[in-house]
Amino acid sequence: MAPSITVSECEKLNHNGRIKYMVEHGRNSKTSTSILQDILQLSEQSLYEQLLVIQSCYGSGDVSTAIKLLSSSSSTILGKAAMKVIIRFGSDAEVLQSLNLLPVRTKMRNLQMMRNLRPSRRRQKVIDLFLDRIKDFETGDEVIYRKVLPLGSEKIVKKHLPESLHVLTRTEWSRLATYHPVFTRCIFDDWISTRKVSQTTIKDIFHLFYRWAQSDENVDLLISLIKNLQDNHSIELEKAPLQLALKRRPHEIMKIVMQSKMCPSLEYSAKFLQSLGMDELFGLGKADPHAIAQDQLYKLSLQQRQAVFESRSILWRLSDGSISISTLRTLPEEQRIAEARRCVNLPDFEAKPVKRIPYIALLPWDEAIKLQMPQIRSSDAATRSSALRFQIESAIYDETKIGDALQLVLKCQNDQDPVRQATSRALAIIPAARWKTEHLADLDKIIRQALDVHDLSSTTLENLIKVVTQILPRHPVWAVQQLLLIGNERYDRYSIPKFFHQTGLKPKKDTMRELSGSMAPLLQTLVEKKQTKLLLSLRFAFAGFIVFWNEWMDAIEKVLTEEMEDFRKDRSEIRYGTEVLEILKTYRQETYWNLIPNLVEKRSIMAKDGRVVDHVNIRQQNLLDPYLTPGDTLYLEGTESNPACHHFFDLSHWTHAQQSLLASTSLNTINDPTAKVPIKLAYISRLSSLSFVDPKPLIELARSKIPIINETAMIALGQLDSVSGVSELLEALQDSRARIAIYALRKLFARMSSHSVLDLLKKAPMGKVTVAKEVVRLVGDLRRLEALEFLLTLEREDLHRDVRVALVRALWFYLDHNSVWPIFFAAARDPYVALAQAVINIPQENLSEATEQHLLEAYLHLLQNPSAEIRQSLLRHCALNLQIPDTSEILLARLEELTKSKSKKEKDLSAQAVFKIYGSSRPDLVAALFSRTLHDYKALTSLFHIFTYQISPNDKRMYRSTRLLYDLFSTDPLLINLRLRLLFQGFPVAEPATELCTLFHALIPDLQIDGLVQARAHLEALARTDPVAVNSLERELGASNDEKARWLGVVCLEAGIYKSAGNGWDDEKLDKLKSYQCDESLMVRGKAFFIFPPEKR
Repeated sequence: MAPSITVSECEKLNHNGRIKYMVEHGRNSKTSTSILQDILQLSEQSLYEQLLVIQSCYGSGDVSTAIKLLSSSSSTILGKAAMKVIIRFGSDAEVLQSLNLLPVRTKMRNLQMMRNLRPSRRRQKVIDLFLDRIKDFETGDEVIYRKVLPLGSEKIVKKHLPESLHVLTRTEWSRLATYHPVFTRCIFDDWISTRKVSQTTIKDIFHLFYRWAQSDENVDLLISLIKNLQDNHSIELEKAPLQLALKRRPHEIMKIVMQSKMCPSLEYSAKFLQSLGMDELFGLGKADPHAIAQDQLYKLSLQQRQAVFESRSILWRLSDGSISISTLRTLPEEQRIAEARRCVNLPDFEAKPVKRIPYIALLPWDEAIKLQMPQIRSSDAATRSSALRFQIESAIYDETKIGDALQLVLKCQNDQDPVRQATSRALAIIPAARWKTEHLADLDKIIRQALDVHDLSSTTLENLIKVVTQILPRHPVWAVQQLLLIGNERYDRYSIPKFFHQTGLKPKKDTMRELSGSMAPLLQTLVEKKQTKLLLSLRFAFAGFIVFWNEWMDAIEKVLTEEMEDFRKDRSEIRYGTEVLEILKTYRQETYWNLIPNLVEKRSIMAKDGRVVDHVNIRQQNLLDPYLTPGDTLYLEGTESNPACHHFFDLSHWTHAQQSLLASTSLNTINDPTAKVPIKLAYISRLSSLSFVDPKPLIELARSKIPIINETAMIALGQLDSVSGVSELLEALQDSRARIAIYALRKLFARMSSHSVLDLLKKAPMGKVTVAKEVVRLVGDLRRLEALEFLLTLEREDLHRDVRVALVRALWFYLDHNSVWPIFFAAARDPYVALAQAVINIPQENLSEATEQHLLEAYLHLLQNPSAEIRQSLLRHCALNLQIPDTSEILLARLEELTKSKSKKEKDLSAQAVFKIYGSSRPDLVAALFSRTLHDYKALTSLFHIFTYQISPNDKRMYRSTRLLYDLFSTDPLLINLRLRLLFQGFPVAEPATELCTLFHALIPDLQIDGLVQARAHLEALARTDPVAVNSLERELGASNDEKARWLGVVCLEAGIYKSAGNGWDDEKLDKLKSYQCDESLMVRGKAFFIFPPEKR
């Protein structure tokens, strides 16, 4: 078979058909010399034919042809297809050989793909060989090595990872945690046990937890790691994925929550909560109050609800003494009735009896109906509606009273529609299982009466339909009769149910088998009257059942067949036509696939619908020609805001002829003087996606004299699948188009080897600043020794200062080379702010110790810069973003000088930097800094506020500095409020008998009015995070002989009740409050008497 015949046969097929066709050719080429010769001839032709040859390799297993095509083409599409063949059939040596031909990014993608293959096809040995080959890396390879190392086998990772741990990024740690979770856990365990983990590192660890929390295999690793962190560090669990892990290990997560002082509220499943004993449930509620909050009560068992309500009922009472009606509905029967009686008799309800209505409905029916009758007979329609609704709903508690509820509905059917709405809504609340055969006669009357009134609203009708559809699975014959009655008498969109409830009584298939016969008349009526809208609405009414309703499917097909011409003539009907197509696509795919060619052949207007166009574009590309041919009924002309070319995507699945046709129509539009500019630009951009078409027209457009045309064309050249646009873009660097061309080249350079890119960049003109800056950036991105040598040579020339900024920025990738640091030091001394900023922003992650020292020296040069703006920028950077330790105290002397600066801003920033860098290692330095301003209260206050931003009760690193300052402030009684703030903000709160408690007791006698107010604020804040510590403080303060201490004890008691999640006002706390109210001190009594616990009513 000649190659042209092979191509012509492929033109008649869609993309999947072409693949199967070529795979079969490849399989036959093993035994047929002529077919093999045809394939070899195709491999020497255009990209389209070469892609067909690649597909034939799946049948022949011919790797050599794939390697040959990979080495001879720069096409991304071809390279991707060829690598899949090579990875599938090639030997280890052949795969490694192919990897050498790829640019860095493509190489990384293929290595990741090889690792993610299923175990039987995974090329693990190739990845290990690749790592062994580049482990002695030069500049540039270390980035690839770090990224690929987590993909290696466990043996390789254990062997080489320890020497690279300090340079792994968060993304690389994430890969390591994904592929080697146990080994990663061991590394973290070692760090945690040796206390080498900072708060920043803990946050990074939490980032990895999200992967482990979603896997049953690794969730245990996550839990053990969190426990290890809890044992060795004071951590906050807000950012840990506890909610994800809770689904798989609820009991283990519960223990973690109960042991943690700071933990986010979690959503517990009903099954888990009901499995807990009472002690466990209340222990969990103490640690996470949300677990047993009012809105979670429905998840508990009846026994648990009773116990929780008894312990919290007073706390849950509203200001009028009542409790939320939704809470009472979840209680066991006896408890619900007792609490409802209490609420009904509340004094506040006597003046407003309407508020009693929902509580009355919770009483036994006979008792409730007597109390409810005045409201039912009220002259106010709103009151009648409310009373009827709640009373009818109460039948859910006693199914023997459903008949009485129906009689109530029948008696008020002559009332206003709002009342009927309320009663029908209440009936819809009653579960389907409660409806018995004896209730159906009354329901018949209710529906009949509703249909007979002239003011029946759509809401009332929908409520009645909901009742019927709920009953349908249990009483199908009766329910279908009612639906048909409603459909015949109320022939509008409200007569079709919006939902259909499945009770689980029987399988959906069996339910629909019973219904289909009864619903047949309704279907026939809808089809005959061409009520397409109502017919389609049944899809949503019977959403979960529709797949089993074959008669409805047949009706849908019949509508589409009969109304095909109507859809073609009347565009307003296209929406229903597309809905029909969507239904067929979902439930009858074979019919849908056969229908699409029919739509295209008949040139139906539905064929231009977006869904159909997308289907043709993705699945049946052999039908595309009418959409691309001008003058055809289906030709997509598009609009200014939505050009026709935007309808198409993934054009690599098209044939060469189809892409040529689109290119031809695109060029016609571009050259049309009447076409709008946005349309032209859209078609120019689309030309870059036509991989099988010669890019020569695009190159010609790039030479256009119209700026907006040539700029768009050059950007499109940078998006080509191959590097065929490089020469034109390089030529454009010589003229006015250089500004656009240099940026367009970046994407193309990413697909080329670094050596080729460097050779081209060395020849680029450097006369224009924009071009020169981008050239320098591109050279820096190569991360090769040759690139570094070029940059060092370039640095010796007389460069524009903005180009020099770009050069300093490009040298960031070569920080491990000593030759670059003199350049950084010179830039740090330069008064040009942008140049110095390029040094300030040098990345601090993954640096060796020697590089960290070099960076600190560069910071020292910046601090000595004559520009105050540069100095302050560096100080701000050190105070907020510095991550490397200054163990050699390189910056110390200069920072001390700057703390004496005449500029207040510079002085404050210097102090902030000192606290950040040396606060944990040199507490004496912090104390000395405060000693200089000890009696200058204005300067001391400013310095103190700066220091407090660095301390936290959960971070012990600054504790020594905080303790020294506390002792220093003790020498001046005027600084007692500062000592108080240090006490609560900088001392750890671990146990009730901590140093904080002891010092606080010693501090209280010296507190004045403002100090007491400040102490109250601190105690209230502490109650929100650690109520146990506040309750312990209350016991100690309450026993003190100092009236100020006892006053603070009252504060602790109040904060422990209202600011925390305790058990509310229990008897013990009420007795304590009474003892405070009887205190001999007026100060204590005055505070205690104005605390008002909820009354027992």
